[in-house]
Amino acid sequence: MRRLTAQIGMALCMALTGGDALQATPLDDYVKKPDPNHGFRVVQTLRGDGGTAYLLTFLSQAWRTGAEVDRILWRHWLEVYVPDDTRHDAALLRIGGGVSGDEPPKLPNRGLARLALETNSVTAFLHDVPNQPLCFMGDPDLSPRVEDEILAFSFARFMESDDPAWLALLPMVKSTTGAMDAITTFSAGLPDHPAKVARYVLHGYSKRGWTTWLTAAVDSRVAGAAPAVIEMLNVKASLQHQFRAYGQYAAAVHDYVDNGLMDVLEKPEFAEVARIIDPFSYRERLTMPKLILNSAGDEFFLPDSWRFYWDELPGLKHMRTLPNTRHGLNASADETLQTFYECILTGRKMPRLEWRTEGAGRIVVTTTDIPLSVAMWSAHNPKARDFRLESIGETWRRKKLTSKGGGVFSAELSEPATGWSAFLVEVVFPDPNRAGRTVTLTSGVSVVPDRLPYELPK
Repeated sequence: MRRLTAQIGMALCMALTGGDALQATPLDDYVKKPDPNHGFRVVQTLRGDGGTAYLLTFLSQAWRTGAEVDRILWRHWLEVYVPDDTRHDAALLRIGGGVSGDEPPKLPNRGLARLALETNSVTAFLHDVPNQPLCFMGDPDLSPRVEDEILAFSFARFMESDDPAWLALLPMVKSTTGAMDAITTFSAGLPDHPAKVARYVLHGYSKRGWTTWLTAAVDSRVAGAAPAVIEMLNVKASLQHQFRAYGQYAAAVHDYVDNGLMDVLEKPEFAEVARIIDPFSYRERLTMPKLILNSAGDEFFLPDSWRFYWDELPGLKHMRTLPNTRHGLNASADETLQTFYECILTGRKMPRLEWRTEGAGRIVVTTTDIPLSVAMWSAHNPKARDFRLESIGETWRRKKLTSKGGGVFSAELSEPATGWSAFLVEVVFPDPNRAGRTVTLTSGVSVVPDRLPYELPK
C-alpha cells in the first residue's frame, strides 16, 4: 500500500488547530498523534466525459488493541471524482457509513460526479465511518455493534476507564482528516489532470454530521461545514429538553439510554465526555461558513433544539429545516448543499437570512436579498409536544407571507386550544451561482406554547 510521506504528516500537524481558540483537548491530541497504519491505493479507475472517477482503498489508523476489539485496523472505501478542468483548490468531502469489508461501492456516484463537473472541483466520498460491525471484548452480549451501538458503548468504556481514546468519535474524526491527506496527495500526483486540493467542505448525516462538526473544530483545512440531522450541539441541554418534551427519551437514542449515558448527565464524567465530543465545546473555533440541515420530523432530535446553540455560533451560518421529512431528509437538501459549496468555491455570497423569535408565537425574518417567495410552515399535535413524522405524519402545511417592508417578514401563530403547534419561516432566493436555480433557507422551529409538559427524572 502506498504510504503517505512524512512531509504530509507534518503538514497535517501544522494544519490542525491545536488550541488557538480553545485549550487542546484529547480530540486534538488523538488526531495529531502519528499513526504508521495509514495509506491508500487505487483499485478502480473509470473514465467519463470530462473527468475521471477513482476508487481507493484507504487505511486510516489502528484503533484500540486485539484484546479490546475484533477489528483494529480501520479500512475505508474512498471515492474521488476529478474533472479534467479543475479550477478550484477546495473539494467537497462527503462522509458516509456502510459495512466494512462489504462489496466496494459501484462507480460512479452520479451526484458527486455531476457536482465535480458542474463546479470544476474535486469531490469525494469517504465510506465506513465508523468501521463496523465491531465486537468489543468484555461486552456482555459479545454481539457485533453498529452505529449508535458503537458510540454509546465506547462512551461507557471511557467513563469506566478515563481513557479518552475509547471515544469512537475520535477515530471517526481521524478517518476524515486522514482522508483529506489522501485526497490531496492522490489528486496532486495524477499524471494527466493533476489537481491541487488545499481546502475542504465537509458534509455528513447524523453521526457523520457529528464527525463533520468535530473535524471542522480541529483542522484548519475545513473551509465550510455542512452537518445534517445532528441537532444536538450543547448535548446535555438538548437531551434534557427531549426528556421534558416527551416524558422519556426517544426510542431512536435507546443505545445511549441502555448504556447508562442518560443517568449521568449531571455528573462530572458526562461533563468530561461533552468537553471532548460536544461540538458546542469547540464553538469558538467554528468560524468557517456553516450550513445546518435539519428535519422538522426527526426521530432523534427535537426541531427546536437550535435554541441551545444557534446564537453562540460565530461567523456565517445558514439553516434549512425541512418540513415533512424524517432523519434522512430528501433530495432537495442536496440542492441547498450545492449552492453553499459553490459559494465557497467562487467567493460569491450566500443569501443572508437573519431571524429571531419574539416570544413563542412570532418569528421575524429579515433579509437584504430579494426573495422569490416567503412562507410559514406549521404543524399541530393536539395531544403531545411531539412533531416527529412517525407521530404526526406529513401534516406540515405552507402559508404564504407578505413583507412588512424593508425586507422584513413576520410569521405569527396563536397558542392552540389543545396540544402544541410548531412553525418556521422558509425563504426561497435566486441562486447566486446559476441563473434559473433557487436556494432555500429557513429560520429555526418555534413551538407554541413554549411549555414543557414533563419534569426531569430525579
